[in-house]
Amino acid sequence: MISVCIPVYNFDVEVLLKVLSKQAKEIGAEIIVIDDHSTVFEEKNREVAESLDNVRYIRLDENIGRSKIRNLFLKYAKFDYLLFLDCDSIVSSPQFLKKYAEIIEKEHPEVVCGGRIYGDKPKSRKKMLRWKYGTSRETKPAHIRELTPNASFMTNNFLIRRDVLEKIKFNEDLTKYGHEDTLFGFDLKRYGIKIYHIGNPVANGELEDNEDFVAKTEQAIENLIYIVKYIEVSHSFAEDIPLIVEYNILKEKRKLWWYKFLFFLFRYPVKAFLKTGYASMKLFDFYRLGYFVWNYDKI
Repeated sequence: MISVCIPVYNFDVEVLLKVLSKQAKEIGAEIIVIDDHSTVFEEKNREVAESLDNVRYIRLDENIGRSKIRNLFLKYAKFDYLLFLDCDSIVSSPQFLKKYAEIIEKEHPEVVCGGRIYGDKPKSRKKMLRWKYGTSRETKPAHIRELTPNASFMTNNFLIRRDVLEKIKFNEDLTKYGHEDTLFGFDLKRYGIKIYHIGNPVANGELEDNEDFVAKTEQAIENLIYIVKYIEVSHSFAEDIPLIVEYNILKEKRKLWWYKFLFFLFRYPVKAFLKTGYASMKLFDFYRLGYFVWNYDKI
């Protein structure tokens, strides 16, 4: 019924595999781990996987990236539904896999998103920015996500029917980090694929340091610019992406130069403040939009 698909890169998945293995036995699911040429934890993850009789472990000879590795699971999965989980996911519900199995039996859905939650406020300021962003922007109950089902699509915890993924694959032109889920969610919308949103979340188990999260945010914005400029997407793509909406508003009002100037003046002190973990999401949004505007013509 369900092939649980876990792409892994430099992360210890022992706890996750043991929790899922027990649940998988109850519903007859399989678990597939594809290691994207990790440099650490590879040997340990392999040993754990081989000790569990319903887990397959595949290690790649080279790193192929977030989009291509997800498409690759089609080669190894034997069931009609693929459940994708990030390798740092924390599954706390003993009914996690069973809940997906039940919605398959009841609705025969094309795509289902289970959601994401974050733990308690981190004690260290070094991880505060990621936690603030996650709790304010990513942790949403199902009824809120359903209001904008495609814009709310996230790849950390989603179920997809095999034939849908075979038809609408992740865009392998995207080799860098970020917004492959945004583009995939838009492609689902373009093909009229309905996304169910349910309350079956996993916790985000690995918070990046502030500095790393700022760097990842910059990479994601560069990827978004690449999508807009070089991948054929319709005008409606921008309607669900706040950064693009705000950029277009500035452009229409002929204020891009003004925002560029502000970003030029304040980007370094703002970036330094973001790294402290004390910054608000409004300041983070200023930096994100500024980075988008500043780099749009450079990519």
